[in-house]
Amino acid sequence: MRALRLFGETDLVDAVDLMAGYAGTAVNLTAANQWMPPQMKQFLPLPFTMADDILPDSRSRIPVSNPNARPQQGNTGGEGANGGMYRRTLAPPPTGPGSMGRFAAGLKSLEASQGKALVALAALVTARLHDQPYDWTLTEIAALKDGLPAATIDSVRHNRPTARLSDKEAILIQFGLLGILLC
Repeated sequence: MRALRLFGETDLVDAVDLMAGYAGTAVNLTAANQWMPPQMKQFLPLPFTMADDILPDSRSRIPVSNPNARPQQGNTGGEGANGGMYRRTLAPPPTGPGSMGRFAAGLKSLEASQGKALVALAALVTARLHDQPYDWTLTEIAALKDGLPAATIDSVRHNRPTARLSDKEAILIQFGLLGILLC
């Protein structure tokens, strides 16, 4: 309720959608065990040991794709010509994420209403909760440019209490934690 009161329906849905997108990216990067390019400084201070199965060209478990390769034909999601489970409706209207998305106005609206710094915070919170250094590193650079205070970034980086943060910053961090606990 506090998040809804602070952000309003539209901005809360947009913030949750943004965090969900970053969570999906984190899952993909974690599954492939994607590592930062060697020339980039890693900003998320976690103990990392590179796995034995990391390919040097892609810095992940997945080889670099051939940009000239054509997509495979006939990949239908495993359930026939209509695409199977990837094309079915997950929830009948008026329930489910599709219905919630009707309250959303999009990233530009969220940035205009809440500011780019808060949007960057949502991305950083998600990257930190998933211990995803790739997303964190790229987002931290943008967050500083967008005006997110270094103290707020450090608070998220080191999992410090949110007492000294603004109400919106604190609730965004707590909301992210709730999402992780529910997963």
